[in-house]
Amino acid sequence: MKQKLGSIVIPDCKHITCTICGRAGTGFLAAHLLTFALPSAQGTEDQVVPPNQATDMYEALKKQGLTTALVMFEGEQHGFRQATNIRRALDGEFFFYGKALGFNAKMPDGLEPITVVN
Repeated sequence: MKQKLGSIVIPDCKHITCTICGRAGTGFLAAHLLTFALPSAQGTEDQVVPPNQATDMYEALKKQGLTTALVMFEGEQHGFRQATNIRRALDGEFFFYGKALGFNAKMPDGLEPITVVN
């Protein structure tokens, strides 16, 4: 059964990953409605989506037992600018997909690993 949150259809599956971007002042998607794996990459200086929204979502998903990851990028805003951080975010997302979907993916040498829980 699919659930809806506004105009967003939320799949009833723990093995689908997606990217969600909130808006300042609107809070984050209701974590109790989510039933799928969700990685998050967040800039610590983001003024569009406050960092606490990412940490709140991460903690809620972790508590529900959903596969999740949160990587905070020091000094980054909404949209990363440092090449190393962009690479780590993209490679980390692929690594996350591997863990969540069960295929072999690893972080390239020289990039800090992503911690995937559940």
